[in-house]
Amino acid sequence: ILDGLEAEDCVIQSATLALIPVLATESNVDMIVHHLVQFLGRMLDGAPKAVAVGHIMRLADQFALSKKWYITTMNTAMAIGGSHFKEDSVRHVIRVIGQSAGIDGLADLEFRAHCVQSYCDLLDTHRPLPDSMQKVVAWVLGENGLPGAPERDPLELIDRLLELMQAACEAVDTRCWILMALLKLTAACVDRLSPYLRGELDR
Repeated sequence: ILDGLEAEDCVIQSATLALIPVLATESNVDMIVHHLVQFLGRMLDGAPKAVAVGHIMRLADQFALSKKWYITTMNTAMAIGGSHFKEDSVRHVIRVIGQSAGIDGLADLEFRAHCVQSYCDLLDTHRPLPDSMQKVVAWVLGENGLPGAPERDPLELIDRLLELMQAACEAVDTRCWILMALLKLTAACVDRLSPYLRGELDR
C-alpha cells in the first residue's frame, strides 16, 4: 500500500496518505515513517507535504519507540518539512526533551548528551536549517550546554550559536531564541570568555 506514495497520480498519493493513520502500529511505524520521509524528500511544498509532515509528527507522538527515536524522527521532519513544522510543534519537541529531567538520573544525562551531540553534529555540517530547527537547537544548547552538562565545552557551543546567529532565517523571533541561549551560556562561563568578548558583553 505504501508504494502508492511513489505514484505519479496525486489522487493515489492522497488516498495512500489518508490510510496511513489506520495502517500504523508499533511494529511497523518505523517503516512507515521511513516511507514518509522519502516521500517528503521528493515533494515540493504543497498540501501533500503538509499532510506527510503532520503524519510523521503524530506517529512520533503516538508511538515514541524511544526518546532518541522520537528526537531523530522529529529532527528529520523539521529538516525536510521546513515551514510545515509549526510553532506549537517546536514547543512540543522542547517539552518532550525537557520532561526527561528527573525521571532517571543516568538515562536523563545520556539523553541530554545525545541531544547536545546530535545538534552540534548538525551545526557542524553547516547546512541551512529551517527556523523550527534553529529554535530547537538554540533551546537544547542553551539549556543543556551549561558547565557540568555532558559532552561539549560551553565555549564551543557559544561559537556554534554565534555561527547560527549569522545564518538566514525567516522570522525575527528565531534570532531571539538564539540570543537567549547565548545569554545563558555566556552568563554561566563569563570568567572564561576572551577579554574582547567580555568587553563586548559589558557595553
